[in-house]
Amino acid sequence: MNIPAIIAVSLILGLIAGAGAGIEMILPVTVCTAVVLYVNRKKIAAQATQPRTIDSQPAVALDANYYAWPALGKFAHSVAGEYYEHTLAQWLRKNPAKLGDSITHKAYLIPENNNPYDSQAVRVVIEGQTIARLSSDESRSLRHRLVENQLADQITTCDAKIVEDKSGQYEIHLDIEPLAFYELPWMAG
Repeated sequence: MNIPAIIAVSLILGLIAGAGAGIEMILPVTVCTAVVLYVNRKKIAAQATQPRTIDSQPAVALDANYYAWPALGKFAHSVAGEYYEHTLAQWLRKNPAKLGDSITHKAYLIPENNNPYDSQAVRVVIEGQTIARLSSDESRSLRHRLVENQLADQITTCDAKIVEDKSGQYEIHLDIEPLAFYELPWMAG
């Protein structure tokens, strides 16, 4: 953030405070705001330049070498894209050739340890776009598989296809062994 921007923002906030709390508050609020913005200008600039994907999730280096699950050619695991239906539909409108049984994509399965709703969540990214998240049970099953393969919390890849079902909904078919409910040892009866 440059000096003129700091002055402009500070003055605007000072005038707003002056309108609400009285004219005597304009100068103190302006000065305090300017000092805070000036001291934190590098942090503000760093946040503004961090790369983000289209859906505002932290960017992932899509050119890195991640573990690729063995290609089975079955595409046996189906992920519903219902929560991302709108995003997926927009993406497919821009890229109509990306839909169909004959088109194979590279899908990134990204564990989200910092997800505020589910620290076990796993999102599915194709070409930098989050197109689905695994269900809670599927995420836990995949994470168990990652631990078994000494890949805990690592990004992995697999082939994927995006297909439209008879009702017009999109499904993502992943070429991995189907993710089953993982029964924890104390749950076994």
